[in-house]
Amino acid sequence: MPPLGDRELAESFDAPDAEVLHLLENGERVGGAVVVPGREAGRRSLEPFFIDAGREGKGLGRRAWRAIEEHYPDTRVWETFTPHFEVRNIHFYINVCGFHAVEFFHEGHPHPEPPGGPTPPEGSAESFDGEDRGFRFEKVMPTR
Repeated sequence: MPPLGDRELAESFDAPDAEVLHLLENGERVGGAVVVPGREAGRRSLEPFFIDAGREGKGLGRRAWRAIEEHYPDTRVWETFTPHFEVRNIHFYINVCGFHAVEFFHEGHPHPEPPGGPTPPEGSAESFDGEDRGFRFEKVMPTR
């Protein structure tokens, strides 16, 4: 998963009601996740979910995702976002975790809150710089 900047991590950690989870392997932190409750009951956002560089491809993300799902059994819908160029993330969310791409943000359909801050006024030259292209994913959990 991509390296996260200090600002992005701090913003995620400081989100209202955010729960920071640490992924441990043999007592060493090797990744983590931030889980934020959604605006509706039964919805949660995963922002971000990461594995330290060099630890990918060993099943850690798969095991961590299963643990996250088990930790939040009342979640009906999970949501997350990943940039369009993060092919490993897209594969992971769709093929490993069972998410579906439900929205693609681009010049004609900008993200309401792109990475790095609020959206500038529509029609302004700064309203889209190409860096907020990406996918919103959802995973609807099976009823139990």
